[in-house]
Amino acid sequence: MMKNESKKIIIEKKRHISLDEINPYIRRASKHLIEGGMDTGIRLNIHYQLHYIFKGKGTFIIGAKHFEVGEDDFLIWCPGEEHRIVSNKEDPLQVIGIQFDFTRKFHQDNYPCIHYNHSNFSWNKINEMIQIKEIETIPSYTKVLEPKSIKEYLEDIVRLYELNGTYAQYIMSGLLKATLIRIFEDESGYDTKFKIKKEVVMELIDYIHKHYREKLTNVFLGNRFGYHPNHLNQMVLKQTNYTIQQYIIHIRMNKAIDLIANTNHSISEIGNLVGGYSVHYFSRLFKKKTGLKPSDFRKTPF
Repeated sequence: MMKNESKKIIIEKKRHISLDEINPYIRRASKHLIEGGMDTGIRLNIHYQLHYIFKGKGTFIIGAKHFEVGEDDFLIWCPGEEHRIVSNKEDPLQVIGIQFDFTRKFHQDNYPCIHYNHSNFSWNKINEMIQIKEIETIPSYTKVLEPKSIKEYLEDIVRLYELNGTYAQYIMSGLLKATLIRIFEDESGYDTKFKIKKEVVMELIDYIHKHYREKLTNVFLGNRFGYHPNHLNQMVLKQTNYTIQQYIIHIRMNKAIDLIANTNHSISEIGNLVGGYSVHYFSRLFKKKTGLKPSDFRKTPF
């Protein structure tokens, strides 16, 4: 098929969806070793494909882009996109690979999940080409910032795919959607400064969760994390839609809800436990969060 014909098919099949419309259908999922020294040559798929690298090194060539990859790297390529994988001879790639559709529109079409080359590939077999409204392009490569949870999600998908239970596709779909949206949080996969800032915010949030009972001022946190307090505040606002102090109150009131619902501590004790608040100020903050005074919240049947 001529190049202009393939472009025509891509245009005809392209659908614009928003993040909340993503409802993946998993075509294939596996956890496997790519043999050391293996060179796959140029391949094409008719579905979307991702690889998460949990061990080893190698080279991925996706379209015209070259990536030297290693542990916790995450790659996605689109239907019809040329790709080639070269696994390091001494430290071969170990990956989780998933072929999927972004929606369930074509879940009844059971085309085999195989790798094609130019001689046997057909653009007509592609089901969907997706443009996500909130991001400019689907990133070919990103470095996973929270690899443990991402790996657990993907390993669960592989396990569920192999078990093939009654509700497996629905659970896999939710896990993959959560994974993809976390990857798409940073659509600009090469913005190192942004990634560094995101890591700082995640560390700050973790610190707040561990020390929410203590006095946490913006100045103190700015000094601890090496940023001007105003700049750190803007970083947190961009990532969470809360200022630092709003986020601290958010965490404290969530803790207070748990204590009111599940302990016999007095309202005064709880206010002191979650942040050293006086009972009156705590009651005001709690009502702003929940719409109820702490005492009324405790009386509410659940």
